[in-house]
Formats: sequence, C-alpha cells, structure tokens
Amino acid sequence: MDFDQPSQQSHAQQAKQGFGILFFASSTLAACVTPFTRTNWGLEYPGFPGLCAFCLMVIVAGNGKSTDLMVYSGVWLVMLIVRRCQAFRQHWNGFVQHSAYSGDAYLIKLPFIKSNGQARALEAVIVLVTGYALLEYTRVFAMFLMYCGLGLIVVRVVEFQAMWMRVRRMKDAEIEQKYTSDLYRGRRQE
Repeated sequence: MDFDQPSQQSHAQQAKQGFGILFFASSTLAACVTPFTRTNWGLEYPGFPGLCAFCLMVIVAGNGKSTDLMVYSGVWLVMLIVRRCQAFRQHWNGFVQHSAYSGDAYLIKLPFIKSNGQARALEAVIVLVTGYALLEYTRVFAMFLMYCGLGLIVVRVVEFQAMWMRVRRMKDAEIEQKYTSDLYRGRRQE
C-alpha cells in the first residue's frame, strides 16, 4: 500500500484551492474597473466578486485616506447599477448570453482590434498605464488601479487557458467517440 497517495492528493487539492483564491482575488480586482470598461454583461456578473470589490475599494480608500478612491467607489457603484439595468433590459428583450459573462470590452470598437480577447488584453494594459501615470498625483488610487490592471491580466490568462482546455477536451472526446464507434461497428479491433 502506498502511503504517499493521500498527501499527493492533498497537495493537489491545496494547489487548486490556492489557484481558486488567486482567481477570486483577481476577479475582485477586475470587477473594480469593468463597469467603466465593458458592456453587455451577463445577468449575474459581477456577483460576489463585485460585492467584495466595493468593500475593497471602501477599505483601501479609508485606510489610505484617499478621497479620489472614495469618489471613484461612488461613481463605480452608480456605473454598476447602470450596467445591471442594461443587462436586465437586454435579457427582457431576448438577448441570450451566459449569466456570468463579464461583458464585451469597449475597445473592441477600435479598428485595429480583431477580437474581444485582444480588447481585454489591451484594456488591462491601459488600466496599468493609467495607474502608473497617476502615481505622481494620487498614490493610493494609482496603486489601486495598477493592482486592478494586474487582476485583469490574471483573469484574462485564466479565461484563455480555460477556453483552450475546453477545446482540447472536446477534441479528445471526439477522438474517443470515433474510436468507440469504430470498435462498435467492427472497423477496429481491440
């Protein structure tokens, strides 16, 4: 009997939990800027990360004594309500999309942007650069924006990886189905 097996499973579970925490933190930071940068949200976006984003903004603004971030939090809340109303209106008008969809980046409208993925990547860079540009004027708010930009990058990478894995699993399933079909029809010997 191999006694190392349970510890290997627990290490894998710990890695998944750590990754989940990283993704949740990144989603929370991303939700701090998406009301300003995206449209066409799903009905349930941003969900719990959105609530945590608002709490995070208020806590950071209070601890850093940043009136800029406090004003931003208020404007963010108004924009969040606007985006949620738009999502419900689209739903009532028959627009179909995933309920947790984080929206289409506004930058998709630029002529040199070919996909929503490119627009989201550029969105993250713009948030990072904006934060860096504001460092001289408002340090707390600028650092907060830079962390939000990093959150957008992590979320984008995870979304890309998840989509790639889904496609890979679909291709694997297609191969397995063909193999099983060939076995069933007698075109292949085991």
